[in-house]
Amino acid sequence: MFRSLTSLYGYALTAAGAEIGTVHNFFFDDTRWNIRYLVVETGSWLRSRKVLIDPVALGRPDFAHRSLPVSLTPDQVRNSPDVDTEKPVSRRFQIALHQHFGWPRYWMPEPVLGMTPIPAGPTPVIPINEEGDPHLRGAREIIGYSVLSSGAPAGDVTDFVLDDCKWIIRRLVIALDDRLSRGREILLRPSAVESISWKSELVVLDLSRDRLARCLPYDPALPVNRVREIRRYDFYGRPVGQSHSAHGPKFPKHQSERKVYRS
Repeated sequence: MFRSLTSLYGYALTAAGAEIGTVHNFFFDDTRWNIRYLVVETGSWLRSRKVLIDPVALGRPDFAHRSLPVSLTPDQVRNSPDVDTEKPVSRRFQIALHQHFGWPRYWMPEPVLGMTPIPAGPTPVIPINEEGDPHLRGAREIIGYSVLSSGAPAGDVTDFVLDDCKWIIRRLVIALDDRLSRGREILLRPSAVESISWKSELVVLDLSRDRLARCLPYDPALPVNRVREIRRYDFYGRPVGQSHSAHGPKFPKHQSERKVYRS
């Protein structure tokens, strides 16, 4: 099912039937748009700390009760390595985190048949440097970024649409500015993003303003799923099933084909 990412903020994480914290943020990979970690706020307001949880530990979400079960013990979470989520997450910290929980290292190649998986064990004492993973970004950071189309301001990023089965960001929600459409939000695929400037807080689209203006509106009150997309949505202003125009923008088939600038 596709869901608004920000609607999951505040969800309770439960381990062995006990609440261990609430969802505060998400870290995603800006090349593949996979959710890499949930940022979970644990403890009381007096002794609050944030921990990172890999989606591999999650069970099926309980949307009726706004909770996410995890296959962890409260002690595992309580004793997890400390992280300052206001600073870049270093690879050294990620290694310590994954060793503590026994999670696979997503940045490593897939193991071949016969290889021994990394065993779980106590957290090693590893010095943590301040050099962060350049592809790991917080969702809260991107929301509010300005959007450029055809070299001109076109709106702002207001949300993401998340595939809660595969934990991948499938769409960006863009609020168009008054010159295109007053108060209207639309959905765009991540492949429509040409570049992102973290320094300037800009998202540049490989999409004309005319096409943006013709995109069908996004209604957050209605569920977003693949069936509804097929029946209703064409996020680029084309009839469903129509191929790219010879004169229209061409979108990369793979995330590796697009550039992400960090100017």
